[in-house]
Amino acid sequence: MRPDPAVVRRAPHLCRTCADRTAVDLARLLPRLDVLPVLDATLIAGVCTPESLTRELVRHDGLPGVRQARELIPLAATGPDSPQESRMRLICHDAGLPRPTLQLPVLDARGRPRRWLDLGWEKAKVGLEYDGEESHEGEDERRSDRRRHNWLQDDDWAMFSTTDADIYGRSAALTGQVAAAIERRSRR
Repeated sequence: MRPDPAVVRRAPHLCRTCADRTAVDLARLLPRLDVLPVLDATLIAGVCTPESLTRELVRHDGLPGVRQARELIPLAATGPDSPQESRMRLICHDAGLPRPTLQLPVLDARGRPRRWLDLGWEKAKVGLEYDGEESHEGEDERRSDRRRHNWLQDDDWAMFSTTDADIYGRSAALTGQVAAAIERRSRR
């Protein structure tokens, strides 16, 4: 049997795999909701590229979970700021929403980026934000969030917020609202 070039022997009973092999193995074997954060992280860290993941994926044909990996590897991106944003994007994908822009800049009247949205559908002016506890603690952060929300609303953006409870249990209601807003606002 020919040795696998993606596996490096470190000692008689200790092996390690290259980043692409590890990422594809995880994409095959992790629960679906955890795959995209891992794939995004490999691209953000620069240890994998979309092309290298696709090349490695071919070597996994016939293995358990390869169908899941084939579907999710093309969705991997460098834009998310957190694993929860990656999960939120997967939930939108699974709900059949159009592909959003990640870290969408919202421009002011002079054409300068004023705000950034975690996920946005620019033509419809619909935004989706993940509100994690760690980044929204304290009165200063809450005030800033409210000013930001007011500015976006004044600029005619339909904004939706999500939390871990939405991601892990109530995503259908949220994605239904977002889908309805995208459809309604796209007709204008």
